[in-house]
Amino acid sequence: MTTAVDTNVLLDLLGGEPLLASAARRALDLAVGEGSLVLCPIVYSELAAGFGQGDQLEQFLHDLGLRVDSFSSEALWRAGEAWLGYARRRGQEVQCPRCGARAGVICPSCQAPIA
Repeated sequence: MTTAVDTNVLLDLLGGEPLLASAARRALDLAVGEGSLVLCPIVYSELAAGFGQGDQLEQFLHDLGLRVDSFSSEALWRAGEAWLGYARRRGQEVQCPRCGARAGVICPSCQAPIA
């Protein structure tokens, strides 16, 4: 099985928060145990903003066993369906990555809910 890795997982590894980095590492270790790890060109671009030089990003990805892969239209469609399901289950609330508490977000200016 091939697992596509999202930017958030990789940022958790790089971000310096030990709890998040540990969870991201465990998730990647589990995924690599089931097959290969890939990322799409958009994730690569998002990560590139945080690296001083391209060779540093390439080394980071190599060390993790990640390769850039263009996805088929079918795979992108399925990802969109999965995201829509997630967004519906999540609702209007956000969840704190540290403690897990859920809260709605309200615009401080107009008091409208922010999704």
